[in-house]
Amino acid sequence: MTEQTRIGQQRDPLVAERTRELAEANEALRQELVVERQRTEAARRANDLDARVIVASMPGMVSVLTPAGGIDAVNDEVGRILRPDTGGIAAMGDQRYGSSR
Repeated sequence: MTEQTRIGQQRDPLVAERTRELAEANEALRQELVVERQRTEAARRANDLDARVIVASMPGMVSVLTPAGGIDAVNDEVGRILRPDTGGIAAMGDQRYGSSR
Protein backbone atom coordinates (compact mmCIF):
# COMPACT_ATOMS: atom_id res chain seq x y z
CA MET A 1 0.00 0.00 0.00
CA THR A 2 1.39 3.39 -0.94
CA GLU A 3 1.58 6.29 1.48
CA GLN A 4 -0.96 8.21 -0.60
CA THR A 5 -3.45 5.32 -0.47
CA ARG A 6 -3.03 4.96 3.29
CA ILE A 7 -3.62 8.70 3.83
CA GLY A 8 -6.68 8.56 1.58
CA GLN A 9 -8.13 5.66 3.53
CA GLN A 10 -7.65 7.54 6.79
CA ARG A 11 -9.06 10.74 5.37
CA ASP A 12 -12.25 9.38 3.79
CA PRO A 13 -14.00 8.42 7.06
CA LEU A 14 -13.02 11.77 8.58
CA VAL A 15 -14.46 13.66 5.61
CA ALA A 16 -17.67 11.62 5.78
CA GLU A 17 -18.01 12.29 9.54
CA ARG A 18 -17.38 16.00 9.13
CA THR A 19 -19.87 16.18 6.24
CA ARG A 20 -22.51 14.52 8.46
CA GLU A 21 -21.74 16.94 11.31
CA LEU A 22 -22.07 19.94 8.97
CA ALA A 23 -25.39 18.63 7.60
CA GLU A 24 -26.71 18.27 11.17
CA ALA A 25 -25.53 21.77 12.08
CA ASN A 26 -27.16 23.15 8.93
CA GLU A 27 -30.46 21.52 9.80
CA ALA A 28 -30.30 22.85 13.37
CA LEU A 29 -29.71 26.36 12.02
CA ARG A 30 -32.65 26.02 9.62
CA GLN A 31 -34.89 25.01 12.51
CA GLU A 32 -33.65 27.95 14.62
CA LEU A 33 -34.40 30.28 11.71
CA VAL A 34 -37.98 28.97 11.46
CA VAL A 35 -38.51 29.50 15.21
CA GLU A 36 -37.00 33.00 15.04
CA ARG A 37 -39.26 33.92 12.10
CA GLN A 38 -42.28 32.72 14.06
CA ARG A 39 -41.23 34.80 17.09
CA THR A 40 -40.62 37.84 14.91
CA GLU A 41 -44.01 37.50 13.22
CA ALA A 42 -45.76 37.14 16.59
CA ALA A 43 -43.99 40.26 17.86
CA ARG A 44 -44.96 42.17 14.70
CA ARG A 45 -48.60 41.17 15.12
CA ALA A 46 -48.53 42.27 18.78
CA ASN A 47 -46.97 45.60 17.82
CA ASP A 48 -49.55 46.11 15.10
CA LEU A 49 -52.32 45.45 17.61
CA ASP A 50 -50.73 47.92 20.04
CA ALA A 51 -50.58 50.53 17.28
CA ARG A 52 -54.24 49.98 16.40
CA VAL A 53 -55.27 50.40 20.03
CA ILE A 54 -53.19 53.57 20.41
CA VAL A 55 -54.49 55.17 17.21
CA ALA A 56 -58.09 54.21 17.98
CA SER A 57 -57.92 55.66 21.48
CA MET A 58 -56.34 59.01 20.62
CA PRO A 59 -58.57 62.06 20.82
CA GLY A 60 -58.93 64.25 17.79
CA MET A 61 -58.40 63.28 14.18
CA VAL A 62 -55.51 60.85 13.79
CA SER A 63 -54.37 59.26 10.57
CA VAL A 64 -51.38 57.10 9.69
CA LEU A 65 -49.77 57.86 6.35
CA THR A 66 -47.81 55.56 4.06
CA PRO A 67 -44.33 56.62 2.93
CA ALA A 68 -45.88 57.61 -0.41
CA GLY A 69 -48.33 59.94 1.37
CA GLY A 70 -51.42 57.74 1.13
CA ILE A 71 -53.63 57.16 4.14
CA ASP A 72 -52.98 53.80 5.77
CA ALA A 73 -55.23 54.11 8.83
CA VAL A 74 -57.51 56.51 10.68
CA ASN A 75 -59.15 56.58 14.10
CA ASP A 76 -62.88 56.80 14.83
CA GLU A 77 -62.82 60.58 15.15
CA VAL A 78 -61.80 60.92 11.51
CA GLY A 79 -64.71 58.69 10.57
CA ARG A 80 -67.16 60.73 12.61
CA ILE A 81 -65.98 64.02 11.18
CA LEU A 82 -65.84 62.84 7.58
CA ARG A 83 -69.24 61.16 7.85
CA PRO A 84 -68.71 57.62 6.55
CA ASP A 85 -72.32 57.48 5.32
CA THR A 86 -71.29 59.86 2.53
CA GLY A 87 -68.34 57.70 1.50
CA GLY A 88 -65.80 60.17 2.83
CA ILE A 89 -63.89 57.61 4.84
CA ALA A 90 -63.97 55.04 2.02
CA ALA A 91 -62.40 57.55 -0.32
CA MET A 92 -59.40 57.75 2.03
CA GLY A 93 -58.35 54.11 1.59
CA ASP A 94 -58.21 50.98 3.71
CA GLN A 95 -59.06 51.60 7.37
CA ARG A 96 -56.88 49.32 9.46
CA TYR A 97 -57.13 50.98 12.86
CA GLY A 98 -60.13 51.99 14.91
CA SER A 99 -63.41 50.22 14.80
CA SER A 100 -65.08 49.36 11.54
CA ARG A 101 -68.06 51.33 10.43
